[in-house]
Amino acid sequence: MKIKIFFRSQFKKVVPEVEISTTNNIYKTLLDTDTIFEKEFNLQQKDILKINFLNKDGVDDNIIFIKSIEIDEIN
Repeated sequence: MKIKIFFRSQFKKVVPEVEISTTNNIYKTLLDTDTIFEKEFNLQQKDILKINFLNKDGVDDNIIFIKSIEIDEIN
């Protein structure tokens, strides 16, 4: 199944990095100001989509927003 996530981020120096995972898949990506992450996932009958913010920096105040999530074009 295709998972598409639209991220918006704000940062000064430390570019936000996220890990998107399910039972069978793990992807890491760096985020620009606006980033569309789109990958094929091998989802189970019952699965959990996890999004981990890997490098939160309290000094730089890098932040991320999840604007939308689509799974097989269902928002």
